[in-house]
Amino acid sequence: MFVEMTDKIIKVTDRIAETTDKVIKVMDRIAVKTDKFIKVTDRTSKVTDEELAVPIPEKIYIAYSNYMIHV
Repeated sequence: MFVEMTDKIIKVTDRIAETTDKVIKVMDRIAVKTDKFIKVTDRTSKVTDEELAVPIPEKIYIAYSNYMIHV
């Protein structure tokens, strides 16, 4: 599984996680940032401004499908 992290996007295979003002969107799913990982859910969830202000850790995890992907 191909994972690429750039300054603006996190690409997971052919799906692109796009950072907006409040959420990180993965196609029609929403990636919610938590303390240890970014979880992709099917529900629309909002990330507060305070959470967005926190820098993304050097090592983050994406819980996607049945895989735990280390970035």
